Parts: sequence; C-alpha cells; structure tokens
Amino acid sequence: MLLASATLGLASGCGDDDGGNRSKGIVGEADAGTEDAGTDTALPDADFEAPAVPTSVETVLASTTVSAGTPITVDCQLLDAEGGEVEIPDGVEPTLVYAPEQSFIEESALSLVPTMAGNATVSCQFPDLSLADDTPAELTIEAGAPHTVVTALDTNIVTAGDSATATCDVFDAYGNEVEGADTTVEVDASGAGIAVDDHTVTITKSGVYTVSCTADGASEERGQALEVNPSLPAALAISKVPDLPFYDTGQVVDIATIVTDEYGNQVDDAFVSFVSNPSGETFGHGRFRYNQEGTYTVTATVDGETKDDMTLEQSVDIVVNGQGPSIECVSPTNGAMRDAAPGDTVTFEGRVNDAQGIGEVTVNNSLVTVASDGTFQSDVTVRFGINFVDIRATDAATGEYKEENSTTCAFLTADKWGAEDQHMSDAVSLWVDQDAVDDGNYGDPLDSLNDVLHTVLNSDGLRDQLHQSMLAANPLTEGCVDVLGFCTYRYKIMYRGSRIDGPHDSSLTLIQDGLRLGAVIRNVEIDLEETNLSLDVSVDVSSLTASMDATLDLHNGRPRLQVRPSTVSVTSGNIVVGLTGWGWLDNILSSLVQGTLRSTVEDEVESFLKTQVNSTLDDLMSGLDISGLGNSFDIPRLDGNGSLSLDFGVNFSSLGVNATRALFGLGTVFEPANTTRATPSLGVPMPQGQNLLTADPQRAISAGVHIGVLNHVLHALWRGGLFDAAVSDSAIGGTFPDGTVLDIQTGLPPVAALQGSDKVVLMLGAMRMSIVYPGLFDDPVDVRIGAVARSGVQLNGSDLSFQNIQLNELYFSPIGINLDADSRAVLESFLQDVLQNVIDTSLNNALPALPVPSFEIPTSLGTYGLPAGSDLGIVNPALGGTTTHFVLKGAFGVIP
Repeated sequence: MLLASATLGLASGCGDDDGGNRSKGIVGEADAGTEDAGTDTALPDADFEAPAVPTSVETVLASTTVSAGTPITVDCQLLDAEGGEVEIPDGVEPTLVYAPEQSFIEESALSLVPTMAGNATVSCQFPDLSLADDTPAELTIEAGAPHTVVTALDTNIVTAGDSATATCDVFDAYGNEVEGADTTVEVDASGAGIAVDDHTVTITKSGVYTVSCTADGASEERGQALEVNPSLPAALAISKVPDLPFYDTGQVVDIATIVTDEYGNQVDDAFVSFVSNPSGETFGHGRFRYNQEGTYTVTATVDGETKDDMTLEQSVDIVVNGQGPSIECVSPTNGAMRDAAPGDTVTFEGRVNDAQGIGEVTVNNSLVTVASDGTFQSDVTVRFGINFVDIRATDAATGEYKEENSTTCAFLTADKWGAEDQHMSDAVSLWVDQDAVDDGNYGDPLDSLNDVLHTVLNSDGLRDQLHQSMLAANPLTEGCVDVLGFCTYRYKIMYRGSRIDGPHDSSLTLIQDGLRLGAVIRNVEIDLEETNLSLDVSVDVSSLTASMDATLDLHNGRPRLQVRPSTVSVTSGNIVVGLTGWGWLDNILSSLVQGTLRSTVEDEVESFLKTQVNSTLDDLMSGLDISGLGNSFDIPRLDGNGSLSLDFGVNFSSLGVNATRALFGLGTVFEPANTTRATPSLGVPMPQGQNLLTADPQRAISAGVHIGVLNHVLHALWRGGLFDAAVSDSAIGGTFPDGTVLDIQTGLPPVAALQGSDKVVLMLGAMRMSIVYPGLFDDPVDVRIGAVARSGVQLNGSDLSFQNIQLNELYFSPIGINLDADSRAVLESFLQDVLQNVIDTSLNNALPALPVPSFEIPTSLGTYGLPAGSDLGIVNPALGGTTTHFVLKGAFGVIP
C-alpha cells in the first residue's frame, strides 16, 4: 500500500504543494477538477536518493535523566557516512549493551527498566552488520517514588516527659535512597500526653509505643518501638483495705499505696516505708494489727529520690473499737473485687463478736449458723457488677438489754476485666455499610466515600498527568518513508495537547479484606502534529474502563489502603483518528495510535488510579479518629469546687472488611490527671461477650460504644477521687438545714450495665458517709451505703442523656448507733436525694460526648472543592442498643 501510494504521488506530480490535506481542525482541499480527487494523498515532493550504506550506529534515549522504575525505550539508529539515518534492513535486529548491568532490568528487546540510582551507559549494536555504537548514550538514574520508609530513633528508651527524635530514611522500590523526600512522624496512639513536633516525639504517658515515619506514596513503613518509663515520684496516695470506720481488735488492716510521677504514671518500683503511732503488730510490709482499742495513725513515706527532692508523705487513721456486737466481712471483704461470672455462687464468710455472746445472725434475711469462733457462711448468687450482703446480728442479752447491729457488705464481681491504665481493645466499633461506601448516586450531597472518589476522578488531575507524560515522550515517532530503497520523506509526529471531557463514572465495592474500585473515563481527545507538513491530527478515545482492588488493613497502628498490583486493569475502547486519505501517513498513525499512544493513555490512567486515587482514599481512611472528647476533659467535682481532669487516648485495635461491611475497632483509655485513691483493683469490670459490635445495625453507618467505655471512665473518676468528697448543703441538692455536711468515701468504682436499648443500671457500693444533719445528727454519724439505680437513655444530638433516674435498691446501715423509725425515715430520704445527685453526676457528666469516630476530609482534598477539615460520619443519628453496646446509627454524610 505504501509503495502504491508513493507511486501515485510521483505520477500525479512531484513538487505539487496542493496535496489533499484533510484533518480535524485543519482542512486543505484539492483544486477543483483535479483527476486525483478522492484518491490517497500523495507524498510530498521528494528527492530520490541512491540506497545509503550504514556505517555507524547512534543510540538515542528519550531522556538523559530517568527515575528508577520508569521504563525507557531505546531508539537504535543506523547512520550513513554523512550522518543521515538509514532504514534498518529487514531481518536485522539491534541489541543493547548497558553498564553497570545491575542497573537495569530488560523489559523487552529495546526497553529497559532502570533500577539502581547513579550514572549508566546504554549503547546499541547490530551484530548482523558488525556495527556498534562507539559512544554509548549516558543516562542518569535518579531514585524513584517513595516505597519504603525506615525509622531510626536517637533513643529507644526515654523517661516520661523527655523526647526522642526520629530520622527518616526513604527508599524507592529498588532500595535507592530518596533524598529530600518530605516525611512526617506518627505514633500508634493519640490523645493526652502524646505530642509530635516535626520529627521529635514527646510522650508523658508510660508504655511502649511504635513511632513511624511516613511519606506520601510509600507503601511500607518500618516503625521503631519507643519505651516510655515513669519519671521520679511526685505524688503518693494511700488507702485502708478494707476501708472501715472502725476495726475490731486483732483485725488485720492493709495500707495500700500508689506512687505516681508528675504525669500520673504509676512508679511501681518506688519503695514506701510505714510507721504506726502508737505502734502496732506488723504482718508484712504495710499490714498492721492492733490488740488494744484506740486511734492509730499510720504514716507512709516514699523513700529514695523524688521530684525536686520533695517529701512524699500521707497518713491514715485506724480506729479500733472492740465493743459489739461487731460485724466483720471476712471474705469477700467490704469493697473487694472477685473474679466470678453472673450466676456463679460465691460463699460469703463473716465474723461476729460481742462480750455478751451472739444471739442470732441473718444474711440477706436468712438465718445462718454461727460457729464458736464467731464465723458464719452463706452462699450468694452473684450478678455482674456490685453485689450486696445485708447482715444483722443480735447479742445474747435478753429483754431491754438486748442490742442489735447491722451492716451491708458490698463486693464487685465480673469474669472479664480491662486494665485500667491501658487501651480497651475494640471499645468503639465503627460499622461502615456498602451504602456508605457507594450509594450509586453522584447527584446528591456528599454521602458516600465514592462521592469523594468521583469528585477526584472528574478533576483536572488525570488530564494534567497525561499531558505531562505525553510531552515528555515527544517526539512520539519519527523516521523515513522508504520507496524502492530510497528515503522519500522524513516525518516527525509530536504531541501538542489533550482534553478529557468526561463525564466519568466511578464505583467502590466492599470485597474481602478491601475495596474494589471501578472507573469509566470518557471522551479523551489528543492533538498531534506532523511537523514537516504542519499537519494537525486529532485522536479520540471513546472511553477507558478501569478496575483495581486495594487492601484495607491496619499498618503501624493506622488504617491503610494499599493497591494490589496484580489486580489493576485498564482497557481502552474505540479509538478514532481524525485524518483519512493519507495512505502512507495513515499507516504510521495507525501503528502509533494502536501501540504507543494506546499504551501510554492506559498506563497513565493506571498510574493515576494507583497513586492519586489510592492516596486520596488512603488519606481519608487514615484520617479516621475520635475528636469529640479532645485529649482531655474535665468533670465537675461533687463538692462544686473545681473539676477533675481525665486524660483520653485512642488507638486502632482491629479492622475487618468483607463484602457487606468494613468494621473498625478503636481502643480507648481514660486516666485521671492525678491519682488520689490507692485501693487495689482487678481492673475495669466488663460484661460477658465480645467488645466488637457483631450484629448488623442495618444502616449505612453505625457506631457501637461498649458499656466498658463508661465503666472505664467511672473507674478513672473513682481512682482520681471524684467519689471521695466533703460536700456541704449547697452542693447536695434538695432542701436541707443549713450546716448539713457529709464526708463521702467510696471503696468501689461505680459500675454500669445495660438493660436493652434504653435502660442503664448504675451500681454504687462500699460507700461510707459521715453525716452532720443539724437537728437530727449534730455530731457526725457514719453510715454504710449501697445503691442500685436505673435510668432512661435518650439521644441529644450525638450525646447520651440519662433521665428519669430511679433508685431501685438502697442499702444503708448506721455504724455504732441505733435509730428510731422517724430518724431512720429522715436519713433514708436524705440519702436518696444525695445518691440521686451522685448518680446524675456519674452518668451525665462522666462522658461530655460519646466517642464516635468520623473521617476527617484531608486538607489536600480542598483543591477539588471538597470541604477540607470537615468530618464524614453519622448524620441524623438514632439510638439503639444491645446488652453490651450503645449503638448510634444513621446516614453517612458531612457532620454539621
């Protein structure tokens, strides 16, 4: 065909400049009446030359500088003695010689993939012609895009409050160091006490953390462990165990201590010494027994080095009173914690003593047998949370001399516990349904992750990337038209511009362990020019269909979306060249379009999906966080004087994806800024069952907040002393005589449990109040108290509101005093009002906001017109629940 076209051109007149140019945008019509109208346009005038003899080889590279991993095509040219290019004879194939050999991977015969940064040379040779390039082309290979980031810390062990600085080394996929790459530093937990300033990490909370450098585009980040140890002792808290107003003679009392540094970290290796005044009998370190009635003061002192050489010293009074009948909770003790499942039987053991002898003893209104040594037992079926044992005992006296005493012992049971100073795994679950990933509707407001993807895909980003790539490839092709061994015309085709008009479609689908992205790119138009003829040519690509799978998992403590390379597929549809009637040029264009041009466009779409699109979704996923609580929050104290500060931290504990949902598990931790109660604890009580939300909430997006979160907060408030307070009448609530004062000491952390979707049970136990109530108790009266309350739960915005609080169980027993019926009624009414206030504070103030996760739209997406800095999450939430979770469920969208 080429020969026929060329011959026709010669026959129809060499040197005729009016050949029939027909192209999109440039129209050149043949002269009217010309016999050749409608035939293939002739070659331009050409001077026929005798067949040239190749004498040398020239190696031509598209660029002298290339990044590792970017294929480079080598153009091997044969030259004659005058330096003119000679067509390669049929059957003759060039080969490549390159050095260093380890710098390249052969992609094809004339295509190399550079792998090692540095200087290299490439030369062509034609063995069949015994010709080789004596002056190889020089190539500078630069490091490729970031692939691996390696973190090195200047120290792996620091003291709380000190800093560690990270050095970030970035490498491409072939191990070349990427110098000057922008890096940031992240820690695998966030919240109070964790600060990152540039590449320096300062942490005040003790523990082991992973510090990782990150770089845009890197798929592998190798973090390093940082151990943070407590600093010097700065505070001391002590408590009596059991914590009683009076102790029997011979009863053993433990003095529990917690030593903390200035940041609230427990200093476990601090040594504490004890001194009793008057002295008593010691039973091990910090354990005392007294055989004489009286008041004993035990002083605890931290020995050794302390912060600023301060003296850390605290004292408690132990009042020993052998008058009876005395009642002692032996096992479990009052305020004890036991590992037992709901429904288990716990054998309760107590002891009574009285100089007159013991008459009878009842436990929870059932008569028990008392042994000669005063001990008794009773089986108690326990529930999750706080259990109460009501004990009443009379002495052996008769008639008007007969005395009665009573007490209530409280102990906490659970068969699952969370560490009070560590993150509770999967405390908060975020259930993202397919509708939140892609609702199939682009026209509505931003209400799915695919809406973000669709916006990015329809931006100018792909067009700009394609434009730059095509410019770098110029000239797209050049060569010589050969007729009968003569070079009749030299041609060069250049890229000039492009448009991608769209509209484009996108889809996101949940798959096992990840997401599947689909895209249709429409109306790609590329402008070319044959420069020697100044001939404009347009190429239209009707559409490109793309698909890509990406793995969504946790990496270095954060969600990460990573392309599965083998799953990327891009296929172009029909391609139309806006030029006809140039037989010789049609062949050249057809080869160019179906080969280089098609693969370049497909490669750039693939690259855009693997980089820009994946990076967009990855940034969105890694922006998932809980921001409603901040790093700390304050809870008003019961006495109305100031507040107690709680530090809050969060991390990611699990992430599972299947075809129906993506389920994120976030861990939370709450710690008091200052510890004031040293009572030993088994940890945060947790109900049976999984922490992670497992039942489909049947909405686009839902958050499950485990009841353990509330119990963790209550435990931290208890440890910080919120429930130990001296409260005056103005802070109690209700109408009480002026001068009413109560001193509250609470030996157990309050415990919450869920009953269905709209009821919460709160249990208070091992609480002791010293009460002054003018006109009734002018001198302090000590009372043991326990209570169980139930509350309704409503949703106020995204926060829980506890309303209609009702006391269902009230246990109180005055210590060392008998009350008549009227006094007891007044006291009971007073205690109900006080407990109502305490419970309201415990529930409604404990969590200022529910820890509900959301996706922050990164700043980088603001360039696409998306609301950068806003949060995507649950909108129009409704409250549901299970026996273990508060469940907020709703639509997915931009949170107002």
